[in-house]
Amino acid sequence: MINSLLALMAFQFINIPYRWGGNGTPNQYGYIGFDCSGLVVKVLEDLKIIPHGYDMTAQGIYNWCKGQPKGRSTLACDSLLFFGSSRERIKHVAISLGVVDGIHMMIEAGGEGKGSESIDTKTLLKRNARVRIMPVSNRKDLIEGIQLPWNNLVKSI
Repeated sequence: MINSLLALMAFQFINIPYRWGGNGTPNQYGYIGFDCSGLVVKVLEDLKIIPHGYDMTAQGIYNWCKGQPKGRSTLACDSLLFFGSSRERIKHVAISLGVVDGIHMMIEAGGEGKGSESIDTKTLLKRNARVRIMPVSNRKDLIEGIQLPWNNLVKSI
């Protein structure tokens, strides 16, 4: 059973299409979707961990987490997982579900990359470009997981 407030909030977005630069609002083509950082920022906003209107890249979220007090490096459930080639080149962020049936899992918005801006929703979903649950092992570029004392950051829900 998942007892992660971050994960539970992210579950509501499962199967929303992946969109480069997406934050859950329609883009210039009228398509709705999320990219990896848009999903994480939306969850953090909904939990009132960050103010509404933040627009951070995966690197920006990593830098923000590193600047928070009492953050700890871990891959446990409720952590944010950061992927890239180095701590200065974070390219992807996801929410850890921890180990489920022996497999470390995450919720991520992943898929087509920049070309997804103008691809129709049906095609994106057919290509599995969406908010989805995936094994962390599908990526080989994990840099770090950071868990913050979220309950200390949440001001009101």
